[in-house]
Amino acid sequence: MDVPTKIKELAQLTKNENWDDEGGVAISRADWDRALKFYQQIRSRANPSVPFIAPCGDGSIHFNWSDASGRSLNLELKDNTFWWSSTKPNADRIEVKCNSLDELEARTIQYFSKRN
Repeated sequence: MDVPTKIKELAQLTKNENWDDEGGVAISRADWDRALKFYQQIRSRANPSVPFIAPCGDGSIHFNWSDASGRSLNLELKDNTFWWSSTKPNADRIEVKCNSLDELEARTIQYFSKRN
């Protein structure tokens, strides 16, 4: 499934409170639109593989990329809070709270640019 279709489905699933029957916080359409725009910016500048995308019960949106070597990149977007974390095999996890969506985008593009 392509990313825009996946995000559209997840937006529909999470539009109401308790969407997961466990008290999940609703995620607004605006937040999903921002997540899609973010992904499209990354895709146009770094051409990553298709990520795993998931909503979280706290109302955040998660993107995850991982490969066979054990490297992974995890992003979390919620309101104006943005987390970026990277894990490499046999190395410590690096986790950064970004001050803006632009910073998250720049870190993500840099991550994929170094891999290509």
